[in-house]
Amino acid sequence: MKPEEYFKLSDGRVLEGIGDLSKALEDMDDWVFNHHVNIYKNDFGNWILHVFKEVELANKIFACDNRMDMVQIIKDYIFETSEIAKSEVSSYS
Repeated sequence: MKPEEYFKLSDGRVLEGIGDLSKALEDMDDWVFNHHVNIYKNDFGNWILHVFKEVELANKIFACDNRMDMVQIIKDYIFETSEIAKSEVSSYS
């Protein structure tokens, strides 16, 4: 991933991937979350859609306005994609 595709939070932290977003959301101040997710925009959903091209995950994030629910959605996504990767590797063995 190129540095220009990293996500810079309003508190100055830089996220390099979806896993970083999940970790950051866990301890993110409400003012930071509300800066990026409100009735006018969802910066996290846009980042996931445009940088990672993960349409299904982005749609779930767009529909979510709760920080901890978003953490769970992302953790489920990471688990599911790691399980898919494991099954693809084992099918080639």
